[in-house]
Amino acid sequence: LRHVEHKTWKFQLKGEDHIVRLDWTYWGGRREVFVDGQQRHESIIPMRWRSSQVFELEGSHCVVTTEPTGLMSPKFRISLEIDGEGIKPQPGSSFWEG
Repeated sequence: LRHVEHKTWKFQLKGEDHIVRLDWTYWGGRREVFVDGQQRHESIIPMRWRSSQVFELEGSHCVVTTEPTGLMSPKFRISLEIDGEGIKPQPGSSFWEG
């Protein structure tokens, strides 16, 4: 079973439009972060549900985080923060969201 979760955020930063996308292979643990179509992070952490991917954009500190909503929950909170401020994801970009 190979399930890939996709999460997308569209926003403006310092007057420029940007798109950040997380592709996460749930069971295999592969995480890829794309910024404006260019891969900025790749890691493989099997069976680890909580993780953070850090990158810089326009001089700002960005973090994509995945974490379960509860101890045994099948739902996840997947978020993007830029300089500590949460960015709202595109509607319908995740069906696992809790």
